[in-house]
Amino acid sequence: MTVRAAVLADIPALVELGRGMHAEAPALRHARYDGEKVATALKHSIAQGCTFVHEADGELDGAFVGLVIERWFSSDRMAADLALFVRQDRRGGLIAYRLLDAFLTWCDEQGIEDRQLAVSTGVAPVATGELYKRLGFEPIGGLYQMRINGHDAMR
Repeated sequence: MTVRAAVLADIPALVELGRGMHAEAPALRHARYDGEKVATALKHSIAQGCTFVHEADGELDGAFVGLVIERWFSSDRMAADLALFVRQDRRGGLIAYRLLDAFLTWCDEQGIEDRQLAVSTGVAPVATGELYKRLGFEPIGGLYQMRINGHDAMR
């Protein structure tokens, strides 16, 4: 079992992991999963060096996909997650922790001090939030979603 930086050859397996995350996530079910778009986003994240995979017995069973952006009001850089996912049958161990540790180490190496993680899929939000807190993250707000089914939600 190992965590390593993702490479382009991992993209097909990562797209399938993403498909599993999408299928499981209540907050994402209404949106169509586009594997080609996911592959394009992964290429960008891999090029930044901000995508990590967990591999066991030659198979990817978890991944962290991140990005680095400048804040909209400043040229200060911030690192954030696009996705953290561990296959259902592999949860409950240290995979998510190891992936996040790789991300935090990478941020240290890049000199990126501002890091943000979100819980936005609806999958295990309490447990995920507790993991983030154990790693030193503090809650700073909330994430709210509205799905409009062809009508104005304000009326």
